[in-house]
Amino acid sequence: MALWADLRFVWQRFVKTLKGGWLLWIGRVLTFMVLTGLVLFPNDLRLLDWVQAAEGGKGVEKLFGFWGGFLQFSVGGGILLLIAGALRKDRWLRRAAFAFMLAGVLSGATTLVFKMTSGRARPETVVWKELHYLTFTGPTTSGKFHGYFSGHTSAATASAVAIAVIYPRVGWAVLFFAGAVGWSRMYGNHHFPADVAHGAAWGVMWGFLVGSGLKKAKDVGQAAESEPEVESGDRVF
Repeated sequence: MALWADLRFVWQRFVKTLKGGWLLWIGRVLTFMVLTGLVLFPNDLRLLDWVQAAEGGKGVEKLFGFWGGFLQFSVGGGILLLIAGALRKDRWLRRAAFAFMLAGVLSGATTLVFKMTSGRARPETVVWKELHYLTFTGPTTSGKFHGYFSGHTSAATASAVAIAVIYPRVGWAVLFFAGAVGWSRMYGNHHFPADVAHGAAWGVMWGFLVGSGLKKAKDVGQAAESEPEVESGDRVF
């Protein structure tokens, strides 16, 4: 029951934040995509060659590519946080675990819509089919044309940003991991730089929308708990 209450609490905070700021965040992300797209799309092939020029990174790429997957990172990492919160009897850590997973789910699911709608060819598909690197086929279910944008990067960044907002002291390490996941998607020839940059931007949006509401509630709740004068009946958190 406690876990269900925590999940509901995280969802309610997210919905409240979403109602108050989703339009602003969409505007920010779309503006970023347009402005960076003007630079990235025409230079995607050249930038990809630059990323892949470094030798000896195949093992590291596979490591981050695997552990940066949605199930391994956003779900698996969230479950580990949830277990840690349960063992420590820390409800805010449990709630942060749900926020970690929720941000990854929302970002990953919405990214799939972009993938299936845009139909951008992945780098390996471009080489295999001898296509232009800016090939967009439109709506498709073929994974070979699900390049835009990176789902790994989107979900990993969303989860990382959510936990970084709630627990800034440990957030940098998780954000570094998410960045490495994005690099691995380019080095492994799965995505172009624009795919990764825009996937990261999309993930940042969801991470903040999920994490910021919980962060505010956490700060208010902990402040209330530290004031012995406040009667228990007045405490919301």
